[in-house]
Order: sequence, then structure tokens, then C-alpha cells
Amino acid sequence: MTEGTVPELTSLQRKILLETYSLKGRKKKILVARKQGPAAVMMTIGEKRLDGDQAVDALSNLYSRGLVKQKELNRFVLTEAGRQVARLIDSSRN
Repeated sequence: MTEGTVPELTSLQRKILLETYSLKGRKKKILVARKQGPAAVMMTIGEKRLDGDQAVDALSNLYSRGLVKQKELNRFVLTEAGRQVARLIDSSRN
């Protein structure tokens, strides 16, 4: 990624970055939890909930690209690069 350019991201990846970036303080975490039922994995970003494998795949891709990092077990946060990308996405929307 060169400075000032947004890498190719899916809409779900952009949503994950923007939702996390827009949170305040300690809530800036992505939580991934396993549960019973048809949607075996649930991901929450603040109060927002994303179910399904697509959300986890999107998070996994962001992790592999260095835009999120694992903070604790099943908890992820944006890296500095992730914050920069989210800021660029946010400014390009306005």
C-alpha cells in the first residue's frame, strides 16, 4: 500500500475496518465467539453483530494483510496500518 491509496478490499472488509475505527476507547475491539446453532461463529464490533463464515474470512484476510492483530484470545484490534486504511476509506466517503 502506498501512502494515500486504499488497498482493494471487499465491502465487508471495509465495514469491519470502519466500524472498528469509529468506536471510542476500550470498545475498539473485534470479538469472535463460537456458538451453537446454524451460525456457528459470531463476530461483534462494539454493539454490531456479524454472523457467519464470510465475516470471519474477511477478518482473517485483514489479519493476513497486517491490518488487524490479535490482542487477546478471540479479540482483535486495528494495527496502525489498519487505522490508516480506515481513515482513508472514511475520508473518501465524505
